[in-house]
Amino acid sequence: MELRIAFVTYELVHGGGLTFLINISREFQRRKVAHCIISLHSRHPREGDFTAAGVNTLRPGTPPRSYEDGISFGLEQLRAFNPTHIIGCGGPPDLEILRYVPKGVSRLGIVQTDDPPVYTMLANYAPFLDATVGVSEYSCDVLGSYPQLANKPIYYQPYGIPIPEKLRRPSPVQGQPIRITYVGRLVHEQKRVHVFPQILQTLVSSRQPFVWRIADEGPQLASLRKNLQTNSGQQLVSFEGQVPNSRIPELMLSSDVFLLPSDYEGLPLSLLEAMAHGVVPVVSDLPSGIREVVNSETGILVNPQNVDGYAAAILELDSDREDLAKKSLAASHLVRNGFSCEAMADRWLKMLRELPSTATEWPVSQKVTYSIMMRRLGFPFLQRFVPLPS
Repeated sequence: MELRIAFVTYELVHGGGLTFLINISREFQRRKVAHCIISLHSRHPREGDFTAAGVNTLRPGTPPRSYEDGISFGLEQLRAFNPTHIIGCGGPPDLEILRYVPKGVSRLGIVQTDDPPVYTMLANYAPFLDATVGVSEYSCDVLGSYPQLANKPIYYQPYGIPIPEKLRRPSPVQGQPIRITYVGRLVHEQKRVHVFPQILQTLVSSRQPFVWRIADEGPQLASLRKNLQTNSGQQLVSFEGQVPNSRIPELMLSSDVFLLPSDYEGLPLSLLEAMAHGVVPVVSDLPSGIREVVNSETGILVNPQNVDGYAAAILELDSDREDLAKKSLAASHLVRNGFSCEAMADRWLKMLRELPSTATEWPVSQKVTYSIMMRRLGFPFLQRFVPLPS
């Protein structure tokens, strides 16, 4: 059977899910695997990254006038592409569209973050799913705990990243400022950027030299610019803005520590990118994804309730540059050996060939009705994931 794979997402917003689509599409293109990426909304803030990677997307020319219009656009694209497998990438509209897919097409839903409402959402769409996917082993276990999903195949599919061919990383030098980097959305929920001022205060109080770069954008940018200033006026924190994928290697090779104080995650792609380049993670001790790659040999795990623990871990690495160098090597070795784009594509293709799909005929037109999630859980739940058009 020739695979024809369709990835469906509500919109191409910045985040790990977006980078996943770039990485897997680029590898599928290299292998000449027929696939497409369908967005139900016209917004595309990272179009430059997609263009640089040679990855195309199918999306409406203008924002949909209604939720139903977005679903209808997606169905038109699926009908034209005639996929063997469709992957809803995690939002309500991505899964809603699976209600209208003809029998015979294999339908999957993917969990990319360890957030209870996301698991519940997939469980509610269980009648329209042939299998589910988790990017961490923990997420797969949680999916299996839902009775609606327990009898369906659940696949562990960790992310993969482009692995740099040669790692020219200078050894950490005692006495030089330790270089801290955060890459991620500047939001309170999940990423907890509101703890940054407390971390900064502890680092400043230590009187140890450091530099801290914050990459990306978000609603808390202005607040962070204001609250991360020191009394001395010394610029210890710099804001890099939204960093294109092409600049990630440069950013990581000039960093010593990758900071991530989240309170929930899936398997952060920025974490894998940092570790591949030998940046040592100081991250929240979370069961989903993070513990699968960060341990005492590759980085430092911090109890999320212990905000001072992040600065303490950074200072510990600063005081022992030999240990920092060992962890850097171990982190790079682990990610390079198990989390490449090639390994990810191998796993996905093996999974999709195991899931049967038969030739089918799509109806000429389909009427889109009120969504399951709107009906069961109401607009407030749905709006947490999707800014519904008015």
